[in-house]
Amino acid sequence: MRRRVKTYTAREDALTSPIGLKQPGSIDWCWQQIDALKSAWDGKLTSEELWIHRLRKLDAHEAWTKVPPEKPYGSLEALLKAEIGVDVQESVAIVKTRAMAAKALTKHGGDRRGGGKM
Repeated sequence: MRRRVKTYTAREDALTSPIGLKQPGSIDWCWQQIDALKSAWDGKLTSEELWIHRLRKLDAHEAWTKVPPEKPYGSLEALLKAEIGVDVQESVAIVKTRAMAAKALTKHGGDRRGGGKM
């Protein structure tokens, strides 16, 4: 029986080595930054400052002009819409709201939706 060998897309392959080894602004670097941005978005535990920092990195290197290589997004707005479903302004507002809610939870003893001992 032959084993199937998984083939990776160029995007998936870009995530396999440390970002510190990548040239800032390269296609692989852009994909890895976008992946980090999406992880922060999905995890819902990022600060407004860190979110804006990540957006500024993508903006400074004009990631939307490089990825996807076959048809780049064209703008940061288009990149965010495609990757997380909202634009820059809306993403910042949502992250700010999430950060404020997390801060309020921490102030009052944290999230108590389970995992605790009885």
